Amino acid sequence: MEQDKTNLEPIQERFIALYLQYRTITQACDECGVSRGQYYRWKKLPYFIAELEYRKKQLFEEHLEEIRFMQGAFNKAMYEGLKNGDVAWGKIYAEIMYRYIERDEALAALDRLNELVAKIEN
Repeated sequence: MEQDKTNLEPIQERFIALYLQYRTITQACDECGVSRGQYYRWKKLPYFIAELEYRKKQLFEEHLEEIRFMQGAFNKAMYEGLKNGDVAWGKIYAEIMYRYIERDEALAALDRLNELVAKIEN
């Protein structure tokens, strides 16, 4: 019997939840016990991709204000660090922009920003 294409399978639901938690395909696949190849087969299913994108957008929107606040705090700290000759801030900023923001993984960026702000405050 063919699956109803309007509903995700439980394993697909679990994968999406874990992917949003871990933010990497590999970790989510490992935790679910599926191969990366299975994930790429799921990516060909319009209903799977639609649900994944919807949940990513929903998660981003839930945390948007916090992300904006943290970005402001980070930018201020980075500016002060660079002004004081600490070139590591430039490298950190470039890493965040490349790895997180460009890939639209807002929660990973938020985690990194929180770590950096905590480091600055201590």
